[in-house]
Amino acid sequence: MGGLALGSYLAGRASKRISRPLRVYGYFEIFIGLYCALLPFLFNGTETLYATIYNTWGTSFYLLSTVRFLISFLILLIPTTFMGATLPILTEALLYRRDALGSITGNLYAFNAFGAVIGTLGAAFLLIPFLGIQWTIFSTAALNLVLGISAFALDRKLGETKILFEEVREKRPKKLKATQKQNESISISSAAVFVSVFVFGVSGFAAMVSQVAWTRVFSLAVGSTIYAFSIIVAAFILGLAIGSSIGARKVDNCRDLVKTLALVQLGLGTSCMIILPVLGWSPLLFVKLILKYAGSFNLLLTLEFLAVAILILVPTMLLGATFPLVTKIYHTARKQAGRAVGDVYAMNTAGAILGSFFVGFVLIPGLGIQGSLLLAAILFLVSGFVLFFLSASQRKSRGFVAACALVIVALGGSFGLGRTLESWDPMILSSGLYMLSHEKSLEQIAAKGQLLQTLKRQEQGVKYYKEGLTSTVAVIEQDGIRFLKIGGKTDATTFGDMPTQLLLAHVPMMLHPNPVDALVIGLGGGVTVGSVLTYSSIQKVDLVEVSPEVVEVVRDYGFFDEVNNRPFLDNRLNLIVTDARNHVDLTSSKYDVIISEPSNPWMAGMAMFFTQDHLQNCRERLNPGGLICQWLPAYRISKQDFLTVLATFASVFEYVSVWESIPGVDYLFIGSMEPQSIDYKRVTKSLSEIPVQKDLSRLLISDVPTFLSYYLADGKQVQILTRGYPVNTDDNVRLEYSAPRNIFNHSARTIPFNEIRQKSEITLKNILSHPNEKNLIDLVKQTRQGRAWTLEAFKSRWQGDRKAVLQALGRALTLNSSDWNGRDLEIKMRMEAVRNSLQLGQFDNALIRLNKIQLLPGQPDSQFNKYKSIAYQGLRKENLKSN
Repeated sequence: MGGLALGSYLAGRASKRISRPLRVYGYFEIFIGLYCALLPFLFNGTETLYATIYNTWGTSFYLLSTVRFLISFLILLIPTTFMGATLPILTEALLYRRDALGSITGNLYAFNAFGAVIGTLGAAFLLIPFLGIQWTIFSTAALNLVLGISAFALDRKLGETKILFEEVREKRPKKLKATQKQNESISISSAAVFVSVFVFGVSGFAAMVSQVAWTRVFSLAVGSTIYAFSIIVAAFILGLAIGSSIGARKVDNCRDLVKTLALVQLGLGTSCMIILPVLGWSPLLFVKLILKYAGSFNLLLTLEFLAVAILILVPTMLLGATFPLVTKIYHTARKQAGRAVGDVYAMNTAGAILGSFFVGFVLIPGLGIQGSLLLAAILFLVSGFVLFFLSASQRKSRGFVAACALVIVALGGSFGLGRTLESWDPMILSSGLYMLSHEKSLEQIAAKGQLLQTLKRQEQGVKYYKEGLTSTVAVIEQDGIRFLKIGGKTDATTFGDMPTQLLLAHVPMMLHPNPVDALVIGLGGGVTVGSVLTYSSIQKVDLVEVSPEVVEVVRDYGFFDEVNNRPFLDNRLNLIVTDARNHVDLTSSKYDVIISEPSNPWMAGMAMFFTQDHLQNCRERLNPGGLICQWLPAYRISKQDFLTVLATFASVFEYVSVWESIPGVDYLFIGSMEPQSIDYKRVTKSLSEIPVQKDLSRLLISDVPTFLSYYLADGKQVQILTRGYPVNTDDNVRLEYSAPRNIFNHSARTIPFNEIRQKSEITLKNILSHPNEKNLIDLVKQTRQGRAWTLEAFKSRWQGDRKAVLQALGRALTLNSSDWNGRDLEIKMRMEAVRNSLQLGQFDNALIRLNKIQLLPGQPDSQFNKYKSIAYQGLRKENLKSN
């Protein structure tokens, strides 16, 4: 945006001296195309410089942000300056009547914005998914070249454009001359001109604040996917295009431009105020669309796009209408058309630059999303109020006093609305309703119109809610379990996700012969990093987390202290608050173990942790004998995407194994450049260490066979499974654009995991120390067979076959009574039976069922006690009736 502002400003001043602007425009487009074709290579060339700075000056988030800004600024300044110069140059080229400046600039801006809408949607839905990043850049650079050549051809045909201007000016109709005289009869003071241009800068600031804040809140409603961001941006630009197009038709016949601009600003502020409450309820509105149309991703996206566009249509249209208005006003003082366009566009872009900085780094972290939107609305209203007083027609009108009074009342009313506006409900915003579309209970609640009441009842469970620099973070407590939610999606819990959170640490730590240095990507609830620190061999753990709010939740508020061993009290932990992808790419540190636990790959930006390029960088950061543990879910992901990630992983690491932390739900990939084997002596020794023993007791793991029951597949089976599947790279970004399309798809669960489990072999080292080697191997086979039946129980539950669930669970727990997942599912089934008994009024039966339930270590007993209390109350009432 800095380049756009600079280019517009400079070109505006030079445009008068350009005799053939179309030819100059052609040169600019050709230069832009050639430069942009070089951009990938220019950015790649900065990596060494960036790495030097990163390793020399430290890992401060704000320092790195400043360095990123400066490097990007220097590279992008040149092409964007030429891009910014095209608008004033084109204005000079196409201005067939000087009194038609407003319509010309308005239409140019509208055409440009409509093109931006097509570009935004085209890039997200066609170009990048099919061509990849680099070829998308090359193809659009080629389009710039075509535009440039076309401009040359048109220039040759038209010749000296100034002669054409003069010819048209002489031949214009008398009616248009009369209209011009009418408009010129209302003079605009220099103060009004100055304030109008300044207001346009303020408008750019407020518009950028609104756009970013709207994007943040809509992403909570529809999900933080790359497609969601694309449709939100496209909807915003579409409103600008429509508004500018309408403004272009009206502006040249407008009698009082300043008054009209004032009314537009007042309308902007008022419309922004009006939609504020609606935005707070947006998750409730959009979940109805998701529940109905989740089966058709493209149709759902189209409807979401239309819904967003309609919600913000009025303010974005009014924003679009301001450009031709302000250009026309400024042109009354600066008769040169190109300069008027250049100066006005530069001022608006400068405001947008400040807005983009302040909304991200200051406003949302300080005021929140709602407060930032309220501030933007107030800026629009104040701007309109000031312009209204400067309006010439209002000063001369007898109704001036009445009009001013009306403005004051409107402004005061808006301020009052802002003060009394009910704060958005954090429970609604952080509910992640879009994630629950497949749940029958949600459909039933929504069908009864009780969704809002249900969320309101759970509101007291909100322990923490903060809208930070990079994400919206919340901690919700329900039935004694705490959930860490980032962008509405659960990323850590104090119970249900415990197998994954613990095994992410213990599997790689057990497999490595002597781990000393470790890297953990992602804090979550702190359970994984806390488990890594239970190993006495560990001397240093680098923990990389991008969100300061997540750090605050875990370190400062201690919401997960009861389950994470309080890692921040351990001086071996080194916290690095930055983007983990950059850390791996740039750091010179080496590690024995790398544990990568980013969020789901369908969330925008997360797929970059599953690319071949990133994994190759991880491999470079491993010490000899080192290994990496990568988490991947099998829920909300297609079979194609799951196996693409696994194929990508296997393309980088020579030796791969797969572990199953939750059947059909969570899987861990272990990669290394040396053969993987389980050292019986090493595992036994680790299990004898009190901190490790205590930590794993929460998963009922106390011996080698139980630990190995979580082993799923060896490298040979991985090769067979992934044969023919593509590799995900930074350039083709397959996963970034494929994963969101399968957010309601659970087909990865159809992978024949049990067949793979049966065919995979485990290599055990140093088992001679076991008194009965054959017995040990038989026990391992038995526990793994138990896990296979647990997976069958999970499958039957997804299919709604309760009888099959109970049969499979019976076999699973007979073979492996220490299977945490099997025990957990058994408890859930028993609790469902208790609930059914209570609903039928069978209180004796409910108590009998409750007494058979043995909770798992660390499992909250709130629901258990709640049901027991209901059963006893029911029995007391029955006894009173019988007496």
